[in-house]
Amino acid sequence: MTAPERALLLATNAYECGRDAAAAAAFETLITDLAGSGPAVVAEAHLRAVRAYQATGDLTAARRHAEAAIAAPGPDGLAGWQPWGNYHAGEIAEKEGRRGDARSHYEAALRASGDFDYHLSLEQNAKTALERVR
Repeated sequence: MTAPERALLLATNAYECGRDAAAAAAFETLITDLAGSGPAVVAEAHLRAVRAYQATGDLTAARRHAEAAIAAPGPDGLAGWQPWGNYHAGEIAEKEGRRGDARSHYEAALRASGDFDYHLSLEQNAKTALERVR
């Protein structure tokens, strides 16, 4: 395991243990430190930061990281980061009362193609979310 992979794992564990603020801070540091580590690790860190910031209630930071995950380069290995970034951006927009933006993000998540991690879960969640914002 490389040092960046270990740092990502530790930050993820902090989030999964309910230490949301600590996880968010760890992801911020990690993303800065990973600038030259390759797009897959950076995109994953952004997406995980979204979740941590959503849990802390900092929707501005969550939105910033969701946009970074959506904008991540799109080779096949990253196919799952953009749709999940769109899904979480939709959640954020919905929470902020921006139903049109939420709908656009959920629809973008559903347009994703490929067999990425948890794609069926994403599809089901995005379809349910679309029903809420129609």
